[in-house]
Amino acid sequence: MISTKYQSTADGVVGKEDLESRKSLKSTRLIYNLALFSALGGFFFGYDTGAASSAISIVREEFHLEDVWHQGLIAAAMAASWLVCIPGGISADLFGRRPVILAASIAYVTGAAVSGFAESPQSLLVGRVILGVGIGLASSTVTMYIGEMAPTNSRGKLVCLNGLLLSLGRVIGALVAVMFRSDEVSGWRYMLGLATIPGLVQFVGFLFLPESPRWLISKGRLEDAKQVLSSYRNTEMAAEEFKFIIKSLKVYENEDKVSLVRKILYDPNVRKALTIGCLLQISQQLSGINIVMYYSNSIMQMSGFINPYVVTWLSVAITSINFVFTAVSIVTVDKAGRRKLVLASLAGVTLSLLLLSLSFVAIDSQSPLVTSFSGKVDTCSQARVCKECVNNVYCGFCKVGNSTFCLKADPHLSLFGSIQSLCSPKSEQKNWSFYWCPSDYGWMAIMALVTYLMFYSPGIGPLPWTINSEIYPTWARSTCNSIATSFNWFFNLLTSFTFLSSVSVIDKQGTFGIYAALSFIGLVTFYLFLPETKGISLDSTEDVFDSRSNQPSEINRAVIKPESIQYVKIKGIDVSGEDDE
Repeated sequence: MISTKYQSTADGVVGKEDLESRKSLKSTRLIYNLALFSALGGFFFGYDTGAASSAISIVREEFHLEDVWHQGLIAAAMAASWLVCIPGGISADLFGRRPVILAASIAYVTGAAVSGFAESPQSLLVGRVILGVGIGLASSTVTMYIGEMAPTNSRGKLVCLNGLLLSLGRVIGALVAVMFRSDEVSGWRYMLGLATIPGLVQFVGFLFLPESPRWLISKGRLEDAKQVLSSYRNTEMAAEEFKFIIKSLKVYENEDKVSLVRKILYDPNVRKALTIGCLLQISQQLSGINIVMYYSNSIMQMSGFINPYVVTWLSVAITSINFVFTAVSIVTVDKAGRRKLVLASLAGVTLSLLLLSLSFVAIDSQSPLVTSFSGKVDTCSQARVCKECVNNVYCGFCKVGNSTFCLKADPHLSLFGSIQSLCSPKSEQKNWSFYWCPSDYGWMAIMALVTYLMFYSPGIGPLPWTINSEIYPTWARSTCNSIATSFNWFFNLLTSFTFLSSVSVIDKQGTFGIYAALSFIGLVTFYLFLPETKGISLDSTEDVFDSRSNQPSEINRAVIKPESIQYVKIKGIDVSGEDDE
């Protein structure tokens, strides 16, 4: 008879240790595949961020749209995402994490297809709304699903994959926009329509992925949960985690959502966790990231870069830097810890925004002089420097050789907008500026943006999602995560659609100075109140908010011993300390 330490296989006798090692490698591959398919939700949002602004700029010209339509087409997706966050969290509790992500994939594909084939601004608006529904459902569910499926020792980097693919999506979206920008007839359709591809890939992949074992246990589907855990863990870890989930899980039966929200608000530990989770999402947006991404072209022009091709490629470079440094979080999050990365990130972001503000002070102080005059007396001829010229909506700053002019101009009349023969489209030398001035100090702003992304990308960028996926108990995780996500989308809308108005009122340096101050407030807040959750079991992270203890209990970091576990009754099922044979 073969010893119990060995098992017979078609290839002969293999040690149990070898079988467990093979199973461990297989489990690792499975969990990474699961995380990658899940993180396609982040990729889709990133792609839309990178491609939509260029696409909708072309749409504006094709359909002769006013500002309100331009802003509305951008805002529609974000507004829809914000509105479906909390319903998405409720649905994830009722129907499971997997069906909600599948629904998000369907919405991606449908919204992208409707947008790509749109024949009017109204049909494009419908497509943008449907697409926003998909983004909102994914943002409230994906990181939570990855966090619940991931082992404790790699949970941080697996959840950070969502942020990494989001930043990769921005790069791909920006490159696609560059590729099709010259096609003024169908280019925008390709930019928007190609977004169907990641949605289709995610949908097909999720047909073969399991439901979260924590959700299954909360619904009394214990055997299904055991089967999932045994596929994604080695045998010993699967058994221990199954028992520990049951021990820690609080199941509230026959409770409506109003009652659940009340329980969240009355539970001091969960209330503290939710406050921190919401503040993290708010701080991410108030650090100005979506201003940098949505308005990267405008910021380049504000910095003195006028050539549209230079501006476009600089924007691609900016999104690429975001991707490279987001990858740093994958390596560091489970080593350095969440708290250290958030604090270091916000400190660097604060200094970078201050540098950006100061760079605009330098740029404005060296506004180019108007050296020549057209000979016609009008409001434009009274300007003495470029800034005075472009601040007048009827004037444009034109450079021909070594001569500079302030002339009447309308940027919407033609490619260059001139109504003066001196700087007309037929001129061999054209260098028009309608809104911002050329400057030799633009490199200062570019360096500030690069430094900003170096600090933002591995910290306050991905970590609000990571921390929110792990600080709530299972019974409150979906609801709390969706509430925090709704704050993210609300402040995304707020910052994105007040930026240009803010610049017109308090100028560029004042606007970025305010965001630097807000980032510093976030730094102080999290220094005082953000705990570390590195290496703590997902079912124990709520203990770090227990006011009765400054440290997580030893069971959080220790190996779980089956004999030390007590069991609770779930939906009428008694679970004993022994595994079923």
